[in-house]
Amino acid sequence: MNSNNEADTIIEIGGQDAKFTTMQNGMVTSSVMNNVCAAGTGSFIEEQAVKLGVNLSDYAGRAINTPSPVPVIAAPFFMERDINNYLTEGYTVDEVLASVLHSVCENYLAKVAVEASIGQQRMLSGRYSPQSGAGCRL
Repeated sequence: MNSNNEADTIIEIGGQDAKFTTMQNGMVTSSVMNNVCAAGTGSFIEEQAVKLGVNLSDYAGRAINTPSPVPVIAAPFFMERDINNYLTEGYTVDEVLASVLHSVCENYLAKVAVEASIGQQRMLSGRYSPQSGAGCRL
């Protein structure tokens, strides 16, 4: 990762974990990692994209400007159940993609990030932040 002395917050959504790091003058002041719940990681986004027949490279373009139509449950078990229900109820694949993305972001904010510490100069890191649109929602 390239150092950015302007960044005061690093938001990272990796394949198996998610991290939240605060910085001041290019030095790390705090770092938190969630490696327990898969719903806050990129692998969860990728798994749902595969199940919905969507290429990960197309995910952000399809989901980022689509409102999340329904409340989402952050636990992977419930989210997978909810996805099937949403499709049965007639929601579009793009709406379901948005719901998954919203779920990951809400999970990240609730279990990883310290919302009050999110700074103005954010750096997105991790394979999934830009590709899935997760960073845009955060």
